[in-house]
Amino acid sequence: MRTFLSAALGVIFCSVLASNSQAQVVFDNGLNNLNDAYLASQPQAAGSPTQHVADDFSFAAQQRITEVNWRGIYWPTDNSPTSDAFVFRIYDDNNGLPTGVGSQIYEYTAAVVDKSDTGLILAGSRLFEYSADITPFIAEAGEEYWLEIFNNVNNVGWFWGANTTIGSLAWTQSTEWSGTGGATAFQLENGTSAVPEPSTFLLLGAGLGGLAFIRRRK
Repeated sequence: MRTFLSAALGVIFCSVLASNSQAQVVFDNGLNNLNDAYLASQPQAAGSPTQHVADDFSFAAQQRITEVNWRGIYWPTDNSPTSDAFVFRIYDDNNGLPTGVGSQIYEYTAAVVDKSDTGLILAGSRLFEYSADITPFIAEAGEEYWLEIFNNVNNVGWFWGANTTIGSLAWTQSTEWSGTGGATAFQLENGTSAVPEPSTFLLLGAGLGGLAFIRRRK
């Protein structure tokens, strides 16, 4: 019986590892191709409006997005806060711009963000790289989407790293977006979360149940 339990646990462990190893970058918006800091996507100083920045992405085939990697700086003071409060929003496309602020089709607040100093300087400030697992988002084939990474911290100037010589962005200080130049630094990955989804547990349970039934018959 002990041998059977060890084998069963091995099946679960290997299945989880196999699913995690499948994560890969499926969209790279120039994570390492930066030449400037760009517009802040965060609450502004007292008396100023909140500002939003979004960049577009699309896929030829359906993709399941489970992780986001991005880069940014703190400016003008270069003070990295003890904790950030990153919110990911995804909007549908509306004639080359995101749908209105507040009409996002997806929103996720990251409870855990991996953050590391790249050792690089951008616009006079240290450049940080971030990574976060998100609740899966299914991007349909051929659909244009817009990603906003919003740092909901006060009294800290956070700017999304960007290449200002290529691409086109959307930004707003109200509810309607405007177009501007530049491409922000981010990557999207597809894969599975570190913890198997309920359906995965059910499949594993069914398989192990079958093994137990066969063993009993033997």
